[in-house]
Amino acid sequence: MNPRRKKRLTIVIAILIGLSATVGLMLYALNQNMDLFYTPTELVNGKPDGTKPEVGQRLRIGGMVVKGSLKRDPESLKVSFEVEDVGPKVTVIYDG
Repeated sequence: MNPRRKKRLTIVIAILIGLSATVGLMLYALNQNMDLFYTPTELVNGKPDGTKPEVGQRLRIGGMVVKGSLKRDPESLKVSFEVEDVGPKVTVIYDG
């Protein structure tokens, strides 16, 4: 193999490795930032396929805030409130 062809092969392999690493990191980042949507009923009973969120998992909750349930901590950014839909109420604690 002549030096010119060897150099070209090295460059092509380096580009392929770089692209593979970039795609892998992008997929990892997308997986980590996935926000899931749940209703209060799904949080209590689980989704139709039987999945429930893990404790501390970041997710979105749809529903209506129960009137009078909003509580703010004056010392921090912590807020707690209850959310409901046609089923049970769920207490939400948000820090941020």
